[in-house]
Amino acid sequence: MLVRKLVRRELDRITDIRPGLGVMYGTSGSIRTLARMAALAAGQPEPQHEHGLVLERTALKSLLQTLQTTRAARLTELPGMDPRRRSTLVTAAAVLYQIMKSLDGAELVTSEHALREGLLADWVDRHRPELRYELAGTPPRMRSVLRLQDRYGVDRVHDEQVRRLALRMFDGTVGLHGLDLDSRAMLEFAALLHDIGHHIDPRDHEKHAQYLVLHSRMAGFTAPDLAVLANLVRYHRGPRPKQTHRAFAALSKANQRRVEILSAILQFADSLDRSHRQPVRTLLVRTVGAKLMIDATVDAEEVYVERWSSERRAEVLEVVLGREVSLSFTPLTGAGVAGAGALGPLDPSAPRLPDPRDVE
Repeated sequence: MLVRKLVRRELDRITDIRPGLGVMYGTSGSIRTLARMAALAAGQPEPQHEHGLVLERTALKSLLQTLQTTRAARLTELPGMDPRRRSTLVTAAAVLYQIMKSLDGAELVTSEHALREGLLADWVDRHRPELRYELAGTPPRMRSVLRLQDRYGVDRVHDEQVRRLALRMFDGTVGLHGLDLDSRAMLEFAALLHDIGHHIDPRDHEKHAQYLVLHSRMAGFTAPDLAVLANLVRYHRGPRPKQTHRAFAALSKANQRRVEILSAILQFADSLDRSHRQPVRTLLVRTVGAKLMIDATVDAEEVYVERWSSERRAEVLEVVLGREVSLSFTPLTGAGVAGAGALGPLDPSAPRLPDPRDVE
C-alpha cells in the first residue's frame, strides 16, 4: 500500500493529466510479463509474443494479490513468471495498478516498442528534410546547405537562378581566374545561401548571413571551408573585401584571393536577377582579345533593374579578372532557348555539380 500511496501522490502533482483519455499502452519487460501472467491465469493459451496483449485492470488487481501473497521463493513457479524479474515484479505490479486506477484506465495494451523507438521516431520527425536529401543521394555538403535554406526560408527560385548564373560565369572565366573545382563548389554553396540573412533583417542581410554560416554546424565543411563560405555570402553585395575587415584579414592569402574573385562573380550573378523575376534565359561568357564578353538573352525587353545593377558590378569583375567587360542584353526571340549558354529549367531539385569531396 505504501508504494501505491507514493504513486498516487506523484500523479496528483501532474495537473495536465486527466482520467479517461485515450488508450493506455505499456512498454518494458515488467509490464509485458504481467500481461502474459494475467493471460495465463485467465486460462488463455500461451502468447506467441508479448506485443499487443491486453491487460485488464481487474485482472491486474487479482494478479497483484497473488504476487503479494506468494512467498518469494515460490514466485518463479507462477505461470508466465520471468525469473529475472522476481525481485521487482511485485513493486511493478503495484505501481502499474495504481496508475491505471488513478487514470481510470480499464485496460492496457502492451507494446514491444519503448523509449528507444520513441526517441528514434522523434529524431526522424525533426530531421525529415535532411533525411529527404540523404535518401535522394545528395552529397553531405549540399545537404548541409539545403538544410540551411529550409531553416531560414529563402527564395529558392531566386537562389537557384543566381547559382546557375554564377556557375556560368565561373566556367566562362576559368581561363582568367584559374580556380579549381572546389572553388566552383564553394561559389555554388554561397549562391544558394547568400540571402539567408533576410531571416534576421533585410537590412545588412549579408552580415547576418555571414553570422549564420559561421555559427551553423554544417556537416562536410571544415573550419577553413566555413570561413571562406561566410566571407562569400558577406560580400555578395556591398563593397569589396578589405583588410580592415577582421574575418577577411584572418584568411590565408590564397583564400583571400579566392574570396575576391568568387565574391565578384557572385555579386555579378546576383545583379542579373536583381528583380527576382529571372529574366535572363541564357548567358554566354567568353574572352575576346582584351575583353570579357558577356551576352545575356532575356525574356523581356525592359530589364532596367538588371541592366543598371550588372553594369555597376561589372566594374568589380574588371578589377579582379583584369579584363574590360562588355555587357549586352538581347530580347528573347523564337520558340525556345537552346545552346551552350542556356541556363536550363529553374528547378531547385535539378541535378547539381558533384561535390568534389564526395568523389573517391
